Amino acid sequence: ITRKPLATVLPDGIRMAHLKPNLPRVAWRTVMFNAYMAVHDCAALHFPANGLIPPIYTRRNINTIMTLHDVVQLALPGQMKNDAKLAQYRKRRQNDIDRSRIVFTDSEFSKKDIQKYFRVRTEPVVLLLAPTLIPDKYEPIRDIARAEDYFLYTGGYDRRKGLDHLLRVFLGLHREKKITSRLVLTGSKSYYSETFSRLLDEGKAMQVVQEMDYVSDAELIQLMRRTKGLIYPSLYEGFGLPPLEAMNVGCPVITTPYSSIPEACGNAALYIHPEDDREFGDAIVALERNVKLRTELIHKG
Repeated sequence: ITRKPLATVLPDGIRMAHLKPNLPRVAWRTVMFNAYMAVHDCAALHFPANGLIPPIYTRRNINTIMTLHDVVQLALPGQMKNDAKLAQYRKRRQNDIDRSRIVFTDSEFSKKDIQKYFRVRTEPVVLLLAPTLIPDKYEPIRDIARAEDYFLYTGGYDRRKGLDHLLRVFLGLHREKKITSRLVLTGSKSYYSETFSRLLDEGKAMQVVQEMDYVSDAELIQLMRRTKGLIYPSLYEGFGLPPLEAMNVGCPVITTPYSSIPEACGNAALYIHPEDDREFGDAIVALERNVKLRTELIHKG
């Protein structure tokens, strides 16, 4: 049951009910969804987006399930505006867990975090994510050596994504004339700090950073196919889907060994610590200049 139509084709035996009224999220969950459930029998009810389970759905005849992707708000300082908001988040997620018979999560790392920060009656069940970008429909690059002169970041702007480190190192490499590639940024825009905004403006003024906002799946696949590599310097992930998507379509990856990312990337990524400017810069230079390295990472991916 969804608020808006899905782009994906559903497998045989699965039916979608689209509840059309455009209501605020709380009203949709407590009024429209409840009305639908009142007239349809249901053996199991899955809340796939970090809970938000109203108490009414804990009836004994329904197996309530939730997927809790991560608990970054508790694991990383500064994710919430103040202590009151943090306490509110903790209470709501604990209520969701208490109302759920089964809790799914994306990685062994997230499972351990959930057990660390919350009371759980049963052990969370790990379901690793799969890539959703389908490369078979699109023409792959025939010659890796002819990759276009840019690096790619995708995943939206967020303090935990390590973008301050990325921009600082990338602009430094250009000032030292160690690289020629541009940096293309895709995803939702949220200028979360003065430092980030300043670095972004500097990059645009130097004509080495380009913002593209949201792009379609087809556009993202083409960007990944043509780039010299995805740079994903995240400090915390419940899973790390962008690097997996990139590897699935034949794109080399630079990322971090933090949180759950090694579960997604295994030995197929070039790992860096984004706080180490020299290590980070050396990896970018190596991926730009070394066709053999890019080819090796693509095959491993």
